[in-house]
Amino acid sequence: MTEIHYRTVDCVRADSDGRTIYGRVVPYGEPAEIRESGVTYTERFAPGAFSRSIAERGGKVRLFAVHETRRLPIGRATELTEQADGLYGSFAVAATREGDDALELVRSGIVDAFSIGFRPIRQRHESGVTVRTEAALIEVSLVGMPAYEGAQIHGVRSADTHARLTALVRSAPNQQQGKTTMNVSDQIYDRLRYMSDKGALTERDRLTGEARDMLRRSEDGGLTADDDTRFGEIERDLEFLNRRIEQRDRLLRMAQNPGYIESGTPWSARQAEAPTQKRQILTRAESFDQWGRDSGHIQRDQEPLSFDRYLRGIAVGDWDGATHERALAEGTQSAGGYLVPTPLAANVIDLARNAMRVIEAGAVTVPMQAQTLRVARLTGEGAPAWRNESAPIAAGDLSFDSVLFTARSLDRLVIISRELFEDSSPAAGNVIAHSFAAQIALELDRVALRGSGTPPEPRGVLNTPGISTTPHGANGTSISNYDWFLDSVAAVRGNNFEPNAHIIAPRTAQSLSKLKNTLGDYLEAPGTLLPLLTTKQVPANLTVGTSSDASEIYTGQWNQLAIGIRTGFEIQFLTERYADNGQYAFIAHMRADVQVLQPGAFAVDTGVRG
Repeated sequence: MTEIHYRTVDCVRADSDGRTIYGRVVPYGEPAEIRESGVTYTERFAPGAFSRSIAERGGKVRLFAVHETRRLPIGRATELTEQADGLYGSFAVAATREGDDALELVRSGIVDAFSIGFRPIRQRHESGVTVRTEAALIEVSLVGMPAYEGAQIHGVRSADTHARLTALVRSAPNQQQGKTTMNVSDQIYDRLRYMSDKGALTERDRLTGEARDMLRRSEDGGLTADDDTRFGEIERDLEFLNRRIEQRDRLLRMAQNPGYIESGTPWSARQAEAPTQKRQILTRAESFDQWGRDSGHIQRDQEPLSFDRYLRGIAVGDWDGATHERALAEGTQSAGGYLVPTPLAANVIDLARNAMRVIEAGAVTVPMQAQTLRVARLTGEGAPAWRNESAPIAAGDLSFDSVLFTARSLDRLVIISRELFEDSSPAAGNVIAHSFAAQIALELDRVALRGSGTPPEPRGVLNTPGISTTPHGANGTSISNYDWFLDSVAAVRGNNFEPNAHIIAPRTAQSLSKLKNTLGDYLEAPGTLLPLLTTKQVPANLTVGTSSDASEIYTGQWNQLAIGIRTGFEIQFLTERYADNGQYAFIAHMRADVQVLQPGAFAVDTGVRG
């Protein structure tokens, strides 16, 4: 596939009170000097260069920030028109935090440049100028680089591959026609292989200069057959040197920056190293607390705080040894409650996440900083297609929609014995915090699996349209083997997802462990059986027909289940309601939501009897 090229131009504007950014995206007929990899050449776009691209996919062009196309776009093109002096565009900016930031930067004049990503299709050469006569517009980005005078367009890409004399440095083997895959073990590279790093850089510059001289002679028709042979040798050596230098630079980055993550690194290796501040979704291995520190919600040097000391302080006014906790306390009891400080809230949320079975299975967490939050999901991947020589390539665009998280109120009454509350020592650990988190975890587990979806309760896996559901008899059926588990795995795999765990009631796990064959020997579980996670939040007293002892089996690729949680919550202390029982009571008010990202990733068996 032809590489994507990038060009930058100024004249970006935003309307004063709306959410539209507009301006000239690409100038026509105006030459610009392009510098890349030691090579300089002149380029200009011919009028109409993007006519076909706009007609075919103008409505699909997205607006990004600084070409971060792996992240969600911040807007989309609402109008793309070609005029005599260039391609002009208007872009509607999304009402997201990233979109708001982009609008503010444009309105303030800090960002005033568009940059395009395009694929060259046709070009010609006129007096040393590369004229782009047709190109495919891939995306448009806002960039923070200084605007260029006139029509100068900045290029950031690998060497141009449209003509052999300008393909001096290639980013990958096989990218130039007529060349075979490089075998770096060949003896012809020995001279270059054993050069010093400084010598390799010097040799690369020398070869590039020699090739540049050839390029100038070629424009005057002065190349000989020997020159053509020599150019092939220069091209080969430059490719080897660039690979060697690129590898050296990559190793230096990894050695000098322990947090550096190289593209292609397995995700398991990234989890422990990559910062989380730009993450919209946290895996079970990533903590809410670390996300808060990386995102600036919690000071990085914030010393450990005690949730127990905080509760004791707001309940009985005993702030002894809790100077930092008291300094962070917000609100008053008479005003309706206390806002739990973010560091403490993050700690309790992490404790709750650790106690949740769906999180253990792999469900992800979405930190919510607003009442609502949209998360994009892939709904179609298109398909590759065979084609005849010179036939047009069929489009196969990815298709997306989104799921909307809405922060719903969750109030949890937490009752703690006076003895536990007064005798627990923060030095022995946050006993109360663990008890508090455990109760929150139980409810989040329940609603994630069985939430009705009737407001204000979120919709859980069971009641999500599109999941695979298998009933077992009008009155339920007792488990007699492992077939149901194997069949549910096959159902999920049939939807192109890979299940990783079953969540079941404790009674179901007990029934499985007691299965025997006709000889009275216990059945051995299949080697392919997925992990079985148990929770009482899967009931074992459901009514199915005439039976009232039915349960359910949940099977899924659990990272397709997301728990949205607001970054803070409130505590209200009930001073007298449970005093006659020798208990303290708190009402915890937090906001959360549940969304199934891909219904096809889940299967539920119903009517499961013990």
